[in-house]
Amino acid sequence: MGRYTFYPWQHLREEINDLMDQALDSGPGWGRDKFPVWQPPTDAYETEGSFILEMELPGVDQEKIQVEARNGYLVVYGDSRRERDVTAGAYQVMERTYGPFARRFPLPADADVQNISARFKAGILTVTVPKKTKTSSRVQIEINEY
Repeated sequence: MGRYTFYPWQHLREEINDLMDQALDSGPGWGRDKFPVWQPPTDAYETEGSFILEMELPGVDQEKIQVEARNGYLVVYGDSRRERDVTAGAYQVMERTYGPFARRFPLPADADVQNISARFKAGILTVTVPKKTKTSSRVQIEINEY
């Protein structure tokens, strides 16, 4: 067998490790009573001046969403509840997901954590993580006489 025979399983292993890290994290939004049931689909991209996350949270109240920068990660968590329960009958199709949700993304080294912003509109949470302004890596040093 070649060296890369089990490479396709590496992605699954990383996801399991991430879930274990999340379960052991004792911060708000995590823990035994709030273990995430689902992970909202998210697009993440980079522009010249920032990193952008766009997360689908249809039907979730803005008050139920928390966004934090913590321990080198951007953490988004909350809760989505069913508006009504069908008690007089039975569901024929149930495709929407309810319950606690959470996503965690590593923050890049050049993230300006103090100026992260978030907005929520039409079921889409957009989090903007600005990049720190770059200082010139080249500095002219004056040579003085003794």
